[in-house]
Amino acid sequence: MINANSPDKLCREICCELVNDCLERKCVDCKNRTLPILPYEETENCSYKKWVLKTEKYTIKGEEKTTKRNVKDIIRCVKAELVAELNRNMPKYMLHISNMRHQHRKIREIKENLQVVRRL
Repeated sequence: MINANSPDKLCREICCELVNDCLERKCVDCKNRTLPILPYEETENCSYKKWVLKTEKYTIKGEEKTTKRNVKDIIRCVKAELVAELNRNMPKYMLHISNMRHQHRKIREIKENLQVVRRL
């Protein structure tokens, strides 16, 4: 359905460059781009894994309690729903990538600018 086989390539298909403005969807040239989707059968069934928060009940010493756990659940849907979910989640994912790249860049700058006395 898509050509990209990695998260980096996925972002490159939408952004003109992998810089913060593009990843944050602020770039005038690429902010309205969408993923190029290959032809597919919209009503064909498919499945994917997704982290979801589930409430579980358990009993300790005769007392029933509930807890919430993140579990990887298998979601079954038609391909059109999967494409819609991907398009819905891409801006949030790209912002995450932008934040991550910024943090790595700042950490590298801090490490490079450490004084000799503070280095291990």
